[in-house]
Amino acid sequence: MKKQLIITALIFATGSSLLPAQRGERGMVNRDEVVARREFHSVQGEFEAWKTAILGAASLQGSLSTENQSNVESFYEGLNKAVKEERLSDESFGDIGTDYVRLVLNAKKMSEEKFAEELGKLQVKASESLDGVIDAATGTPNVNSEQARARELLWFGIATEKISKGKRSTIERKMDALDSLKLKAKSDKKLSEREREKLEEEADEIVIELMESLAS
Repeated sequence: MKKQLIITALIFATGSSLLPAQRGERGMVNRDEVVARREFHSVQGEFEAWKTAILGAASLQGSLSTENQSNVESFYEGLNKAVKEERLSDESFGDIGTDYVRLVLNAKKMSEEKFAEELGKLQVKASESLDGVIDAATGTPNVNSEQARARELLWFGIATEKISKGKRSTIERKMDALDSLKLKAKSDKKLSEREREKLEEEADEIVIELMESLAS
């Protein structure tokens, strides 16, 4: 199992310089996003603390061996990196990430050996889900980053019960629709600037809706 953890960590650590650089500006300021971020400020600190404790596995420090603590911390970091670089689909990221959050939340209820075993299963699942294909012509790093952000906000909302089951279903439908839109836009192996902007707008709207829901 230790060998598998090392192999998986190496796979996740492999990046790429082929993806187009993210744009620092997207043109006109999205006023809805500005308002949503201002409202979200009321729970921003709680979200960041939760992210560090659960996604970063800080809540497990002291209860795991140094090796297992390092493995669990590097796992999510690699998972997040992979989805942003399009080596892992958003769907797989959502599926594996949900299992990861559940594992960390329940870690103290199981033995360290059992925890390591379950983490190993997730690492195998993640490795098998990587496709390793990065297309510089159709890469969408801005969209990928927003999708990853949306997933984190959704997990936080579910874990803290700040998001209702109905809202969760609505958000997940929109996430699926965005994935379908991405596939359609990339089906001809090229991506126009307008198509790219449309995808970014759709991703931003999902994040905005999540921030508004969490702040309400």
